[in-house]
Amino acid sequence: MTCRDVDTLRRVALEVIASIRPAAGEVSDLVTFTDLGFDSLDRITLAVQMENRTGIPIPDQVLTGVRTVADLLHHLQGATA
Repeated sequence: MTCRDVDTLRRVALEVIASIRPAAGEVSDLVTFTDLGFDSLDRITLAVQMENRTGIPIPDQVLTGVRTVADLLHHLQGATA
């Protein structure tokens, strides 16, 4: 099932981020994935887990341009499944 509600998407994104980087603490929409210590494998894990949980694909070309949680949410809200 595809979900596009921003609050739900944000909650899911923060849960996924916490599962990848448990020590990240509170994460704002403007924090960069680089600041969270994400490497390329973490980004792929993020994309796969988000797609599994939301039903919204995150193509490689989008993933490389996603710098912040806000960027991720923007893509997820506007993507066509």
